[in-house]
Amino acid sequence: MTIQIPTLDFFAILPQIILTVAALLLMILDITVARNHKPALGWVALVGILAALGATAWLWTMPGRSFQDMAVADTFALSASLVILIAAGLGVLLSMHYLERVTQSQGEYFALLLLATTGMLLMVASTSLMTVFLSLETLSLALYILTGFNLNEPRSTEAALKYFVLGAFASSFFLFGAALLYAATRTTVFAPMAVAIGQLPPATRWLSWCPLVWACC
Repeated sequence: MTIQIPTLDFFAILPQIILTVAALLLMILDITVARNHKPALGWVALVGILAALGATAWLWTMPGRSFQDMAVADTFALSASLVILIAAGLGVLLSMHYLERVTQSQGEYFALLLLATTGMLLMVASTSLMTVFLSLETLSLALYILTGFNLNEPRSTEAALKYFVLGAFASSFFLFGAALLYAATRTTVFAPMAVAIGQLPPATRWLSWCPLVWACC
């Protein structure tokens, strides 16, 4: 029996990899850097975002790269990534002075911000329900913590708890709809799924709306 090792094109998800590495680096620096040097961690996060922007611009010269039919670096994904990265960069710049007044855990904040950005980048590049769910959870888990980041504000903790409960229900509904789609089409990849849905009896084509509807509940 011959085992075929798939060829993985990691360049298709290069911006996401850069942001993940930058987030891990920030968490390491947060526990090793002296407290009076922690304001500089915001600039480290900004450098990571700029590196991801450069990778996105580089991928623009060779659009269409695909990572195992799970994510693709096409024109739409790259355009959305540029908007997301610019917004993340502005978020880092706007939050630097605010964090100096509120908390000393600046590395954690910027790491979570980069992980949330990674989830958004992966979501716009997703071509499979599996990567949509993974990117959604990466984004959501980071946002849950960021929502309750200000421990001195009771409303922040309350908002984080409410967001977590709502997000948990929404994720379960999304998984239920995705399971129905997989049962009907035998695939989680969007392109063959669209073909399979077109071949379903008209009475069962309502299944194609399940993940979208239940994710918005």
